[in-house]
Amino acid sequence: QRDEMTSLASKSQVVLAAFLAEEWRFGNQSTYTPWLALVPRSYPTCPMLWTTEEMECLGNLDEKSVISDKQKQWLQDYQTILHYVPGMRNISYAEFATARVAVESRTHGVLMGEPSKEETC
Repeated sequence: QRDEMTSLASKSQVVLAAFLAEEWRFGNQSTYTPWLALVPRSYPTCPMLWTTEEMECLGNLDEKSVISDKQKQWLQDYQTILHYVPGMRNISYAEFATARVAVESRTHGVLMGEPSKEETC
């Protein structure tokens, strides 16, 4: 279990997404309110947030399985966070996933000297 948490913690975008989702919950009480006001809360064109029905619109495109696999990984990341950080239980998966899109769309190439290992929408 410790290896699982270490692996998850190394995914800075997962940790940042959890932080962002929690700060959104604080609303105007958050220290980061001015910055949070600049971060979009809706990403209707991002397939990572699409429902099964919306995914069906992609038909037989190869990208459909890539997106589906990534959605499953995000859900697994969320469930792992809930296991290790019980205080996150008040954050829904939808809130976490939206925060994850916000983080990924703003953290391109954050690893110095290496290309980003995670892709965004």
